[in-house]
Amino acid sequence: MSKNYALMKTLTPDEYNGKLLLIKRCMLDDGFTFLGDFSPCESKSIPACDLPVPKRETEKRLNSEYCIKNAYLTRCQPQSRERIINTEQCKRYPKAYFCDV
Repeated sequence: MSKNYALMKTLTPDEYNGKLLLIKRCMLDDGFTFLGDFSPCESKSIPACDLPVPKRETEKRLNSEYCIKNAYLTRCQPQSRERIINTEQCKRYPKAYFCDV
């Protein structure tokens, strides 16, 4: 069972939808566009609409467990050469183009 599914089971449907709404609001504030109609806060009162919108942090993403394990991936850049070379992928395939930085 994935961690996301386990989390989803512990939340009520309103709490889960509220978290999704915060993610969408955060992305819209960062300049992403949403295709379709996105105005749930205007149509009805949802608790997540009153919460402050979280800000994305590059530092948090780059130092996440995922990016430490997968430092060679484009979405986890920029990373130090040492961190990239020490990934399991580069230890297994040292001649791979992403390990030769």
